[in-house]
Amino acid sequence: QVQIQISSRHYEYKVIIDCLVSKRIIDPLPTVTMDKNHFKIPSNLALADPAFYRSTDVDILLDAEVFWKILCVGQIEESSDHPLLQKTLFGWIIGGRYPINSPHQRAVQCNLS
Repeated sequence: QVQIQISSRHYEYKVIIDCLVSKRIIDPLPTVTMDKNHFKIPSNLALADPAFYRSTDVDILLDAEVFWKILCVGQIEESSDHPLLQKTLFGWIIGGRYPINSPHQRAVQCNLS
């Protein structure tokens, strides 16, 4: 177990958290690299992860206590067919549906704790 400080690249926010160190938290997310042009993201939004659309390893998994503290007022939902944008103290995050057309790239990701 280690204690680390994480900070926002966009806002004056930092938090110290206790972490368990593991070789791998979960399979890479998203499960496939997505077409970033599919997302209608206003250019003035500072994203928490500007490369959110690339399939990559997860660096850190925040617990619910931290997650609820970082949420801010601010949501953008283009339509029910597009992911939701949520403002956080780390920048805007994206979550929700994304169409995958290839049957070889379909995966279901369900995380429970």
